[in-house]
Amino acid sequence: MRQLSHERLDVYQKATEFFAIAARLLDGLPKGHKTLADQLRRASLSTILNIAEAAGKPSPAEGRHHFAIARGSALECAAALDAMRLLELAEAEAVCRGKDCLVSVVSMLTKMCRPPESANAASGGSSQGSTCRDSAPPTSRNGSRGVDTPSASR
Repeated sequence: MRQLSHERLDVYQKATEFFAIAARLLDGLPKGHKTLADQLRRASLSTILNIAEAAGKPSPAEGRHHFAIARGSALECAAALDAMRLLELAEAEAVCRGKDCLVSVVSMLTKMCRPPESANAASGGSSQGSTCRDSAPPTSRNGSRGVDTPSASR
């Protein structure tokens, strides 16, 4: 089956894996926690949508902007899982699976927000203190943005 550019990204694959975990967690959430449920639902969807939008942007700067938004949404998901854990609203194992997935997503998005080494060295600067919006994402061997490693979910 043919794939769109964002579907080939490992970060997208991992983010959709988390989206499915979040949906299962939300299904089991007790009534009375609508605000928390809404935040997790919106943030998990925002993560995958912004990764897809970033992959489709013609300008690297625009792509970096959307990868940064996706990273923020993934971190918001992690905070929602922390709240669920602290309030004992979900099984610890399910929350841990979700957090493990999010650690991978945030790690990949953080790397995608760093400037390329050549640009960083040419400017004489370091990557410390840079933000996702100020830097270009790395490309994989096939030229797409993202991490070029085998995905366990494929």
